[in-house]
Amino acid sequence: MPIATQEVLEGVWAVKGGPSNAFVVSLNDTAIAIDAGAGEAKMTVALEETGVRADRVSAVFLTHSDRDHAGGLSLFSGARVFLSADEEQMIDGRQARGFLYKNKPLAVRYELVEDGDTLNLGDFEIQVIATPGHTPGSVSYLVNRNLLFTGDAITLKAGAARKFFPPYLNMDGQALDNSLRRLAALENISLLCTAHSGYSADFPAAMKAWRR
Repeated sequence: MPIATQEVLEGVWAVKGGPSNAFVVSLNDTAIAIDAGAGEAKMTVALEETGVRADRVSAVFLTHSDRDHAGGLSLFSGARVFLSADEEQMIDGRQARGFLYKNKPLAVRYELVEDGDTLNLGDFEIQVIATPGHTPGSVSYLVNRNLLFTGDAITLKAGAARKFFPPYLNMDGQALDNSLRRLAALENISLLCTAHSGYSADFPAAMKAWRR
């Protein structure tokens, strides 16, 4: 379950804009968002609790294209939107999300990113880390080298990282195993944020089971 809208670290807000958490990172006079919530109305109400105006958000980084993560994009009309190149197949009709179901095209312009890309936007450095499994193009984002946002790659249970649950929503369970092992190798992470199960400030303990 997503957590209530709250500041989880100074300048980092979990935003309950539907059945998942988006995250807003605010620094000086600008902000970026990781995901966009399920819809504009819900996201508007939740964002008001943070005190961060939508027009301050300069960029939205989508972890993947499922509706509960991309449905609120219209709220951020002035922001650049980033999506993994491997996820584009999920919104252009090439790849079904499930039986007889496809994700909808994004209603905004977007820019494609790839694994290993590093974007520098003002005070923010954002590293793209491919973490496929939930969807083929799911990515995690490492912000300013210490804030990790994993979307639906990880479910936290009693502080420990597990694959996203329920498993039938993951399109490739083996790929997701590999993704979690890759994330576990990261160092100097001060905050791990998931979309449906809160956050952890103890990254080594959370990822212990996935270290090689």
